[in-house]
Amino acid sequence: MSLHHGDPRPRVDYRIEECDDPRIDDVSFLRDRLIEFNRQFLGTDAREPLAVFARDAGGSIVGGLSGVVSRGWLHVELLWVAPEMRGAGLGRELVERAERRARERSCAGVLVETYDFQALSFYETGGYERFATLDGYPVGSRQHYLAKRL
Repeated sequence: MSLHHGDPRPRVDYRIEECDDPRIDDVSFLRDRLIEFNRQFLGTDAREPLAVFARDAGGSIVGGLSGVVSRGWLHVELLWVAPEMRGAGLGRELVERAERRARERSCAGVLVETYDFQALSFYETGGYERFATLDGYPVGSRQHYLAKRL
């Protein structure tokens, strides 16, 4: 199949392929092309991991935060606190330590996503502002997007 619609570019024949299990190489190809395109507007995208862990006396993780610093912001990807440690301030301490590390890396702010059933009020109490909500994601719930300027 090909499309032209008066476009002056050369006509290209192609076929559409739908995949439920795409090849990693194909997905990497897409990612690399998008990064290449974005680079002209955003510069290089150095992605640096950032993590903070809490361990008990035996060395087991009882809480942690993991994210990535990219384009001058920390994106928190994971925050977890063991059930027996919740409500004791450990989550707040992990976030505050990550924010401090982000400041040390000259980050402008922190981004995070959370669901209704997770930590919305936790982040809002910590000074994060909700800038978007996606209703029905997942079905029957909502995903919230929050940010905090440092």
